[in-house]
Amino acid sequence: MKFRTPGQLESYFKEEEGFGNPNDREGWFSLSDYAEKIKKLPANIDVRGNPYKLVEEGKKHIQLLERFCNDLSDQFRNTFFSLIEEYKERKEIPQKIIDFLEKKNLTLPKFTIAHGRHAKELLIDIELYDESGESEEGDEYVDNDFVLVFQLPTHLARLWWKGGANDWGEGGVDINDTFIEWGFFYRKLMPIVWEKLGEFENEYGIDFRRINDIGQHDPEKYYYAWYTDVWDKDYDYDK
Repeated sequence: MKFRTPGQLESYFKEEEGFGNPNDREGWFSLSDYAEKIKKLPANIDVRGNPYKLVEEGKKHIQLLERFCNDLSDQFRNTFFSLIEEYKERKEIPQKIIDFLEKKNLTLPKFTIAHGRHAKELLIDIELYDESGESEEGDEYVDNDFVLVFQLPTHLARLWWKGGANDWGEGGVDINDTFIEWGFFYRKLMPIVWEKLGEFENEYGIDFRRINDIGQHDPEKYYYAWYTDVWDKDYDYDK
């Protein structure tokens, strides 16, 4: 099942939330079962090209980016699980919704790592590059650049504005518990990304240079895109 518009995804969730009969609790979310399932989900990491053909420095760069993606995925997963537990005190979540999220692997973000011409092709695909040799924001593309793209799970990327109106940021709409407040999850999960960026910049010597502008996101293609560089070339990646 593929959803081409936010409305199609929203319609699916709304149909499966059981609002037609709110007293029917058969098949509602089991916390312990879900916890075991999401722990087994692998990180969504797509490495474009063949990293084994890179020089040793490039291989280590890819290795460090993969570590970042895995660490962020683990923390994202654990926090999402905790938020489900917290949110269920306000509103139950039907098992059909949980099964759908698990089946589509929508509890974890997606990452794409690319280098060189693969990075250029990736930026063209997500419309952050033009043939003038510059990114959408005017940064000049270099042939040996590394690019990392981060995308939220589909329901968070498209329905981030539903709920969470009292938390940080603009655009959140108070929906008065008539729908699962994916905006609540979005606003609790995004600080994890910023903290992990700071951790890897300070402790692992990697620089993230954002390509898309503040507030510029595409729910179909990316939430963040970065050029990356390692300023500590002698860092021991295996420690």
